[in-house]
Amino acid sequence: MKQQHYSTYKALLAAGINELQAAAIIRSIAALSKQIANQYSTRDEIKKLTIQTESLFDEIEKIELRMTIKMGSIAAITSGLLFSALKLWL
Repeated sequence: MKQQHYSTYKALLAAGINELQAAAIIRSIAALSKQIANQYSTRDEIKKLTIQTESLFDEIEKIELRMTIKMGSIAAITSGLLFSALKLWL
């Protein structure tokens, strides 16, 4: 039994709860603590996710710049072709 749980166990005994009930409560607390620890991320995991998210945003910015350049090129070529066709037509 961990020190933290042992002190809670002793407190339950001092409060008049019998040993079997106190042990059951401590087992429940330990199981809940384990479930919470497995469910939620640690600080290191959050830091890693933050770094990965920042990296993804950097990639998105690079792609956005490339797409803007491509769209500008397409617009310039299209307008050039349109004006050339109009010049030949008229």
